[in-house]
Amino acid sequence: MRTLAITSALAIIAGCTPKAVVQSGTTTQTSPVCKPTAGDLRQGASLSTLTGDHRLTLVSSLGKSVMGTIHFDAPSKGMATGTAHIALDSLGAVVPGSPNSVTATQWLKPVNGATLPAITIRFGSTATPAGTPIEGSFMALQLTSLTPTTFTGTWASAVGGSTMDSASGYFCAARTP
Repeated sequence: MRTLAITSALAIIAGCTPKAVVQSGTTTQTSPVCKPTAGDLRQGASLSTLTGDHRLTLVSSLGKSVMGTIHFDAPSKGMATGTAHIALDSLGAVVPGSPNSVTATQWLKPVNGATLPAITIRFGSTATPAGTPIEGSFMALQLTSLTPTTFTGTWASAVGGSTMDSASGYFCAARTP
């Protein structure tokens, strides 16, 4: 039970709150509810924290949601690559190339005269590299919080920069064993 309390506390901090506690045999599991979070990553946030497997929940601004998985390999040269298995099109998101390919990049962004770490996750085999203006279709997650077990933030997708064919919302992800 102590592990459940610690896991629940970490999930609440990261924007996920327990929806229900399910007892199955000797294992207790929580089913998280994804809620929007705001803010910037803290100093020391690291791309390597994403390494591994995560359960990903995306919620659109229209209230639709979808769950899937996302995996990242250990980062190399300032980026981490991996795979995702989630029905992005069910939320109106558009992904250039293969929707199962993901790339995470870490960069510094100016905030009130200081610089803070920022992490962007782009979907698609033809994702636009970090620092390049987005002129084509895109699907990207922008992290607002990152802990050893969870990450949360906002997402956006558009076709050729058009606001007519765009979708957006927020997301939550929790590490899976």
